[in-house]
Amino acid sequence: MNIDEMAENYIASNYVFKSVCRYYRHDFDLLCPEEQEEYVLRAKSWFDAWKKALEDIHNRRGENMNHLESQIQAQICQFLQLHKIYFFSVPNERKASPQAMGRLISAGLRKGVSDLVIFLGSETIYMEVKTPTGRQSDAQKRFQKQCEDSGRTYVVVRSVEDVKSFLHL
Repeated sequence: MNIDEMAENYIASNYVFKSVCRYYRHDFDLLCPEEQEEYVLRAKSWFDAWKKALEDIHNRRGENMNHLESQIQAQICQFLQLHKIYFFSVPNERKASPQAMGRLISAGLRKGVSDLVIFLGSETIYMEVKTPTGRQSDAQKRFQKQCEDSGRTYVVVRSVEDVKSFLHL
């Protein structure tokens, strides 16, 4: 459930209105219509502040997770270089202006493509890097299914240790 759906459900349940009334020690149902309207406006104001706080937390968590994921990927790249394993990264998730994104998409940018592509002998491995608690997006799951359905190797890793274990190094 996204934040907007949570907001709609929360408002629909009248929980916010009743919470505001409890805060002021009033029974919402016993208030005159003008007072009810005042409480509804006050509750909506409280709710908007609550929603903004949730969005801020969500955005900060995303930035921190992306930073951690980048650090893990950099460690994996160093490990692969140390072992002279050929690989390349696929910078497929980036922020850009609409015009730049249009050019990137027309040039082959695809959502969900793995973070790293590794050549190990005659085998190609598609490696998705995640944080310890990170989850694949729907686009990443679709890409994994395409890889596996066509007989290619796809793996999700969360650390250098995962890579060592998978590559038997």
